[in-house]
Amino acid sequence: MLALALNQSGPCAIRYPRAEAYRPAGAYICPLCNQNVEDVKHPHEGMRSDRAEILREGSDFALVGLGSMAWPAYEAAAALSKEGFDPYVVNARFVTPIDSQLFKELSQKIKLFITVEEGVLDGGFGSALLESFEKENIDCKVRRIGLPRKFIEHAKREELLKMCGLTPAGIAVKVREFVKIKDIADVKP
Repeated sequence: MLALALNQSGPCAIRYPRAEAYRPAGAYICPLCNQNVEDVKHPHEGMRSDRAEILREGSDFALVGLGSMAWPAYEAAAALSKEGFDPYVVNARFVTPIDSQLFKELSQKIKLFITVEEGVLDGGFGSALLESFEKENIDCKVRRIGLPRKFIEHAKREELLKMCGLTPAGIAVKVREFVKIKDIADVKP
């Protein structure tokens, strides 16, 4: 991401969470260059500032993680798949510009998007996706998982994420509240 930011012709902001970069359990091959992400010199050549990436194909709904929430969303999807759910997982990567092309393509296959962000929901990424769908006249449901608009006590980052339901287990709980297997047919195109 830093290499991409340095090559931008205009301003760019990168948000750094208060922890080490998240690494999923097991091997993961980057869909951009087919390299293992365990390689710390991984350059993501070809990454563009207007493209999200699909981390997992699915058919029921999409879990869209932003930044530090992409991998927890991926792990939540893995747990949910053992229960009969088949979610897409999308790493949104960028708040703006939003990858309206990818989301438009996905909206032809599914009708429910669940965004996961480590930020306040009001005016956040989920709201941006809703606005994008409205602008493109896309009829899909969007549910948002993120931080409430209230003061959150100080604690270690892991404790705060657990408290706010932003762990893989917490995300899965919220998804189960939003979706029931019998309801998935109601939101498919």
